[in-house]
Amino acid sequence: MDFPRNRVELVDMVKRRGWTAALALMLLLVAWQGLTLFGYVQSWRLLEDKVRLALAGGGIREAKPAPVSSPEKRQIEATFFHRPQPNYTLSAIFDDRAVVNGIEVRVGDRIEKAVVEKICIGSITIREDGAKDPREIVMHPG
Repeated sequence: MDFPRNRVELVDMVKRRGWTAALALMLLLVAWQGLTLFGYVQSWRLLEDKVRLALAGGGIREAKPAPVSSPEKRQIEATFFHRPQPNYTLSAIFDDRAVVNGIEVRVGDRIEKAVVEKICIGSITIREDGAKDPREIVMHPG
């Protein structure tokens, strides 16, 4: 390859090779877009095949059967004296605030059946109604 010796030769070389480079880049762009479109069309065809198979099998069926609860479970749930413990999920702590069950709380705020007593770096302490000792909820139990 001969390198240009002056400005005129440089401009001439850019004119000759610039169009070639631009054409090559354009072809690469078109090929890339074509491959992307080909992938989308293939996914549509697979989806269409799945729909046809579902319809050929007698219609679309329910993916999961309805859950059936046992009689024992219904008896426990219906018992007057059985009280399930509330589940507290600590998801974030920032400074003097924490997020418990998706609700932002501070010290002294009420969460369901408990009051927030203390907010630490990785946990909070709550006192549930009627409980003697406070309960600690850790953000990442492990």
